[in-house]
Amino acid sequence: MRWSKDLYLGLGVRSTPKQCRQEIEQGTGKYFVITLSPNGRDNLDIRPALSLQKESLRSLDVLIVAVAADRKDALSLLERIASDCWMARGDANLRAYLQD
Repeated sequence: MRWSKDLYLGLGVRSTPKQCRQEIEQGTGKYFVITLSPNGRDNLDIRPALSLQKESLRSLDVLIVAVAADRKDALSLLERIASDCWMARGDANLRAYLQD
């Protein structure tokens, strides 16, 4: 798994980005993560961080762009990411915005 240099954190996350990353990489973080979709058709995926421990997802080398406390927090983050993308680029190309 790879991490965005500009990691978004949800309002419900009470840890620092470094702590979140350590917990998720160790398989102890009970967060939700937003990743670039590995299938290339979709923009983003929301998934429990613990699902990243599965071998099938580890081999995909997904890019984590946001960490949220729960699914509701993740949906709020998606709105923020889309708004930031629109303000920065003038379009809704989330994949290009998050990979810059």
